[in-house]
Amino acid sequence: MGIYKNKRITQAGVNREMRSEYDTLHSQYGGYHNRKVLVSLKRKTAPENREERFAVHLATALKDWCEKTLKRPEIEIQIAMYRERFVISCNKNASVEAIYEDFIKDESRKFSEKLVSLADSTAEAARRSQALEAFRVRRHATKLSDELSGRRDGLGALNLAGLINQGKDLCIRFDASTDIGKQFADFLSGEISMLDKRVALIMGDGMDSWHAEQKILIGLCKAVRAGFRPLSASILFAGTFRPCRGCWESLNLVQKFCLPHIQFGGRPGHFWQTTSKAHVEIIRLLRDGGYIGDDDLTKHFRRDGTLKGMNTTSTHRMYLRTRKGERGEEALHYNSDSGSDLSDDDSEPD
Repeated sequence: MGIYKNKRITQAGVNREMRSEYDTLHSQYGGYHNRKVLVSLKRKTAPENREERFAVHLATALKDWCEKTLKRPEIEIQIAMYRERFVISCNKNASVEAIYEDFIKDESRKFSEKLVSLADSTAEAARRSQALEAFRVRRHATKLSDELSGRRDGLGALNLAGLINQGKDLCIRFDASTDIGKQFADFLSGEISMLDKRVALIMGDGMDSWHAEQKILIGLCKAVRAGFRPLSASILFAGTFRPCRGCWESLNLVQKFCLPHIQFGGRPGHFWQTTSKAHVEIIRLLRDGGYIGDDDLTKHFRRDGTLKGMNTTSTHRMYLRTRKGERGEEALHYNSDSGSDLSDDDSEPD
């Protein structure tokens, strides 16, 4: 994508370097395992971050509702929360469009009521489902409904009282492939001119193979270049799947050179080759914006464009629950991953 002195960072180079660590193909989607992980199962532990829990519960319910109601299967949903606003993205642009259109079409109901209805319908559908992940979906959707209705405390900084307008007033849509920097910065800062937008749906023309986290990161990089200066409040990422190895690399990259308050899952999932193109684009944006200099490329990057010190062998296979709550171990498939470091075991605090 460009030559920085003697260092050329390309999509093929990132793929090659990542594959040297993640080299065991695990499914038809093109994801790669670290070989060491295939012989062991490690159980996750649940953090105490209530905002992260809320984002995971919302993403789980949105994904299941989108698949069952909007007929948009095989999607990933990631949510970035900053102060009283949150950004929703999917790996499929058509899914983002479908969610946005459904959110804004109901003009007679408050947005918070829309989310409660979504959570309740998702929990009920999961109760009747025979799918292996139905237990987790029902559990997360029920907690989301309780959180939105005030029956469950601990939402942290998320101001649900602000979600009282209709969806058409609260929601805004962004295309990360365009020059969204100023408008996205205004949205995040609460300075946007069109009413009080709090919910952003972000897609990207020509980015259908890009993962949801990377579309949000592209938007954030453009917002920073347009003047967005986040306060000490964190920008928290969480969703239906923990970050894959490529997205985890991109999140670390933006955190290191641009937005130090980004928070995300501490261990990555599998490596997907489709993440390399977006990763190189994020490097280009940060380079052109002056956040990565020539010395940084030599000091902090390997020859083919990955960050030094970011190697990890902490990819995990997941334990799953059946709809009766019984534990299983058949979790190599893409749809079996959870969204962050959250555990679905009974020790998760309520």
